[in-house]
Amino acid sequence: MSRTKIDERKVRERVLLRLFRAVTALKTPQKAKEFLNLLLTPTEKERVARRLSILKSLRQGATYREIRQSLGATDNSIAEMSNLLKEASESPLETIDKLIREDLLEKDKSLQFLNHRKTSS
Repeated sequence: MSRTKIDERKVRERVLLRLFRAVTALKTPQKAKEFLNLLLTPTEKERVARRLSILKSLRQGATYREIRQSLGATDNSIAEMSNLLKEASESPLETIDKLIREDLLEKDKSLQFLNHRKTSS
């Protein structure tokens, strides 16, 4: 490998490390939203959100068909995310599982609110 390619790779790694540090420094969802709105295009945000949704669905045991129908994802995208899950270390899997639990808690709270409104009417 040439010296130039090694230098370019080191620069990319440093830039990525700075990005990761910037993301981890964001303490609130609002700050993260503002930062990502500045950094990413609407299309990039949509793609990242869809990838995360696919990962969460796969972790919950959804089938390719279910994911295709609910998210409009292609089999290739689903397979790519499935392969990433198989290779992932424990830390990102724990993060995905935490997000799933939070989603379920939010859904439960909204259902409780709806049930309360029905009984109090």
